[in-house]
Amino acid sequence: MTEKNTKKLINRFPDIFKDDFYFECDDGWFDIIFDLCKDMQHEINNSGCQQVVAAQVKEKFAGLRFYASGGNEVTSAMIHKYGKLSYETCEMTGGKGYLCKNNGWFKTLSTQSSLLLGFKKCK
Repeated sequence: MTEKNTKKLINRFPDIFKDDFYFECDDGWFDIIFDLCKDMQHEINNSGCQQVVAAQVKEKFAGLRFYASGGNEVTSAMIHKYGKLSYETCEMTGGKGYLCKNNGWFKTLSTQSSLLLGFKKCK
C-alpha cells in the first residue's frame, strides 16, 4: 500500500494501527480495510469490548488477511466478511476482481490488471 493510504488509515484509526504499521497489500483493498476498521471501531465503541489492535494486514493466497488481538465475536465476523469481499475485489484497482494465477502465485485482479501483471484468470 502506498505511504499516502497507509497514513490515511493510521491517522483515521490510531487505536487499531500503530504509527509504524505496514500494510502488505496493494491500494485496491484500501476501501475494504477502511470500511472494516470503521465498522469494528463502531462495534468496539458501542459494545465496550476490548480494542482491536492490528498485528498484520496482508494479501495471502489472493485474499485479505487481517490479524489482530482484541475484539469480540462480532469483530471477528466482520474480519471474515471483509476478507471474503477481497476475493471479488481487484487488489490493484479496487474494481471487480477474479482469482488469477501466475507461476504458482495467486492474486485477485481485474481483467486489465491481470494482463498487465502477466496473470491468467483461474477457471
